[in-house]
Amino acid sequence: MIKNLLFILLFATVLFQAKTLEEKAQIAFTVPTNVNVSTVTTSTATVSWDAIAGVSNFTVEFRPVGSNAWAFFYTNVNIINLVTLIPCTSYEVRIKETATGDTSNIVTFTTFYKYCQSASTDSNLVHISNVTVTPVGALQMISNSNALNYMDYRGDSARKINLNVGSVGNILSVNASWTGTQAVATTVSAWIDFNANGTFESSEKIMETSGNTSTPVSANFNVPLAAINGVCGTTMRVLVSSVMSSTGCGIYTYGETEDYLVNFISSNLAINELKKIEEVNIYPNPVSDILNISGITSDSDFEIYNAAGQKISGVKIKNKTVNVSRLLKGVYFIQINSMKLKFIKK
Repeated sequence: MIKNLLFILLFATVLFQAKTLEEKAQIAFTVPTNVNVSTVTTSTATVSWDAIAGVSNFTVEFRPVGSNAWAFFYTNVNIINLVTLIPCTSYEVRIKETATGDTSNIVTFTTFYKYCQSASTDSNLVHISNVTVTPVGALQMISNSNALNYMDYRGDSARKINLNVGSVGNILSVNASWTGTQAVATTVSAWIDFNANGTFESSEKIMETSGNTSTPVSANFNVPLAAINGVCGTTMRVLVSSVMSSTGCGIYTYGETEDYLVNFISSNLAINELKKIEEVNIYPNPVSDILNISGITSDSDFEIYNAAGQKISGVKIKNKTVNVSRLLKGVYFIQINSMKLKFIKK
């Protein structure tokens, strides 16, 4: 009798341990993986992740970089579209398995026009270490960087390039860095999307040098009178590779690709006027009723977005003030022309 009881107890213990291990294994497989953001526009993005066997409820969380509050919604599929995003804004997104709360890694993206893919598979042998643009009649842009397969700097305001429309003799300088004692001959190419159509055309190539084993490499370029900005400006792409690229697109073995934000300004604006544009400010902040705006020369259109990226309102600024008294307490963003500023409604 005692032997039978011991056998039953042992059998129950084994079953319990097996069930516990199975539950732990199930939990281990509820963390969403391979979160990917694609088809990014100035106001939308598609987010997808790997399906999880037996799991059908997910929470999608997203927010502008720097915001404390996450916007979220629930879904039972593993691909969704984010809409009404703030143009020209960097976002963070993560996916949760709703039942367990297991959370994916955070993925960042910026609501600029998405250009064709370009990246290396190996940036250790040679990579871009510096890009410097010296415009005519505007401030110099200097960008130092480490080895990456691809880097999108368009969300970095310190690396924004201002170019005068119709200017002649702007200078682009690119430094490449090699590892080891033998430098591999590389091609350095660059394009600016002057017509803001999302494509790097052959007429928009501003640099192409081949057989380089030392740097910097420099080239002069002109800005056509027909150059235009898109919703968020336009893009300059710099590519260092062991093979020549005719389109600025595609995957290659050695090197690096970098994208930069370009803003075209009227050629009759001097540097002082450019600085005035860059010094747009809002006050008081936090604000309860009237938000004042300085640094604009005339009444302008504006749009207000909440922390989730949803558009709340937008008309024309009157007397350089905006009435925000009807807004609920929280964090908001006001976009004035190409400027985006954060404020808190108290």
